[in-house]
Amino acid sequence: MLTVCNLPLVISASLVTSKSEGSPTNPALYTLLGVAITTVVSLVALFIKHRLDVDSARRAHEHELAILKLKLAEDRAVRHLEQTRKTYAAFLTGTAQIYRDIVEIRRARRNVQDDEAYRRSLNAIRPDECQVALEELRLLADQSVSELADAYWDHLRSAGVPTGADLTSEGWKSWKEEYWRLRKDSVQRMKLSVREELS
Repeated sequence: MLTVCNLPLVISASLVTSKSEGSPTNPALYTLLGVAITTVVSLVALFIKHRLDVDSARRAHEHELAILKLKLAEDRAVRHLEQTRKTYAAFLTGTAQIYRDIVEIRRARRNVQDDEAYRRSLNAIRPDECQVALEELRLLADQSVSELADAYWDHLRSAGVPTGADLTSEGWKSWKEEYWRLRKDSVQRMKLSVREELS
């Protein structure tokens, strides 16, 4: 049986036979040589085609993976932005409600003039939901937003006015001014962070 492996032996045998017969040319030898060359060229072409197909399939697979990774990253970014917006809104809504509660308690104090009742009312303000929003904000937001939110929260919950330690009109006025400054700065920085995520 003629194969690529035993083809050289067949050619050699044919050459020997040709020489022994004294034949100047042997058509069978040239036919055999043509078949051998054609076979080798075909095998080389098949190998090259196989390698090209493998490389093409690998590139297509890598391209599909890159598209999938990009889509997943985009989906994560969208979900992160949506959660960040909700957290900002919850925090700002909660702080605004606490501020309104303090204002109402302050107004009620004018009529009663009972400092202990005033302090008890301040301590009764429930900050739980807003506190949770602040914790989420710390996890989601960048450092500049977190630092401003912390300063805003500390002022709203730990300063002299909201704790009832400062009962003066001057302290009240100063506390309100600082409250609105911190709120404005926080809102502006939050808006900027959202724009940065969108870009």
